[in-house]
Amino acid sequence: MKRKVKVLTLEEIKEKMLHQTAENWSHSEPHFGLLPTQEGIKILPLSSLTETGLLVLFLVDLVDFSFGLVLDAVEHLRETLHHLPWEAVILTEEKYMFSRNTQFLDRFRITRSFTSIPFLFDQTGDYFEHFQAKSGPRIVVLHRGNQVLNVPMMPDFPKHLAEVEQQLHDALRVDDPGLPLPDITLAQFSKPVDRRTLPAEELILQGNWVPTSHAIASEDSQATVSFPIQGYQVRLIASTHGNSRESTRIAISFNDEPLPSAHFGAATRQAEKGMAIAEISKNAGVFEIIHSNVEMKGTVKIRLLNAVETPVIIYGVRIA
Repeated sequence: MKRKVKVLTLEEIKEKMLHQTAENWSHSEPHFGLLPTQEGIKILPLSSLTETGLLVLFLVDLVDFSFGLVLDAVEHLRETLHHLPWEAVILTEEKYMFSRNTQFLDRFRITRSFTSIPFLFDQTGDYFEHFQAKSGPRIVVLHRGNQVLNVPMMPDFPKHLAEVEQQLHDALRVDDPGLPLPDITLAQFSKPVDRRTLPAEELILQGNWVPTSHAIASEDSQATVSFPIQGYQVRLIASTHGNSRESTRIAISFNDEPLPSAHFGAATRQAEKGMAIAEISKNAGVFEIIHSNVEMKGTVKIRLLNAVETPVIIYGVRIA
């Protein structure tokens, strides 16, 4: 005789989901989860704010230049809509070994709001799939647990943010039609934006490379990776492999010449014979290798120097 499967009540489902997802939330309790139903995937509110108020979800990769815009946008919204029943939540796919490492996250702590914004690390990619954010960052507004807006973050970030503000105003005035709210104006941001995102599979490879999930890996000290650039800044998304204790050194050239010192990023320095080099460590994740005051057009090549001793993992490149 088959054992009868107990059907959980909605409250029991919530308690189970709270317990299962708590480790993927930082800076707050879990606010919501995804619940499979016969009608498809539904948002399941797990906090009173999600049930009765508003959430603005920023689905973004933390290594993108655009993440800096998100932090500024949260501060902007908090200044204009303070003391009202809404909250920002940042969702990011957990694609990198360093995603939750303190050394990587420390780069964001200079932003006042960083440590108070709820974070949801999407381990499986289900949230990015549900909110259609696989092809680029998006902003989603949830009102009482229901999606009422879903817009791309780029290319016109201030315009889309104004759409979000208007949606917040409309929702807040459902219960309080006379609620005084500030006029909506296009916010001004000084942070760089992503001109191009190059995942590992789009990089030009020479030497021995092994493809892994979301990345390429090598222990070949003659291996190179190249990519075209039209922009001002380049950041390399990378880490050393496994149990490495030392850094992986790389040489950086531009149009087959050593990168000129005038274009060095924060991670780049001068070495012997005029060579431009940088070091990839295990946990920093993001390495600013080029920062130029003039637009650069051409090809950047990165050559591994000591990958035999210290294998490297490269996840991709961001160009601003």
